Amino acid sequence: MLLSNGNLVEQGRLDGGRHYAVWDDPFAKPSYLFALVAGRFDVHEDRIVRASGREALLQVYVEPGNLDKTRTRWRA
Repeated sequence: MLLSNGNLVEQGRLDGGRHYAVWDDPFAKPSYLFALVAGRFDVHEDRIVRASGREALLQVYVEPGNLDKTRTRWRA
């Protein structure tokens, strides 16, 4: 699982069982605010409408077996 700040714009598979992802983060941040997360996760995905009226993809990653804790109505 590859996670990052911003919006996922591209992902794919590479040789040797590897994969990649490209994100676009519209909000500049100092490099020390980035982190690496490694593990197995389940993901709850939902489309939300932000206060501006724009639609956004919300993804909540949890440890396997905890998806039931993400079932709620999200508001931006």
